Amino acid sequence: MSEELPTRLKVGDLKIVNLDRESCRVCAYADSDPLEMSRALLDILRYFVGRTVDQALRSINVAEGIRLDRALVRKLVDFEILVPSPTD
Repeated sequence: MSEELPTRLKVGDLKIVNLDRESCRVCAYADSDPLEMSRALLDILRYFVGRTVDQALRSINVAEGIRLDRALVRKLVDFEILVPSPTD
């Protein structure tokens, strides 16, 4: 498995199959392989739209006070929650 990240990412086509105040379960590439994540993580995915990964991570840290680990971002890419976005 690669540890590299694309320069830019965007939110992939995902389906939210369960959502409550603290957590959610989402499917992207396969309905049979859902990913459980915190609601806070789902809410910050929007920071990746229109930014480089590094810009998104800085913005999340500044605006939300969350230091998102690059390994977690890679996992989101592996599950196609975040997908490569063409460069501008």
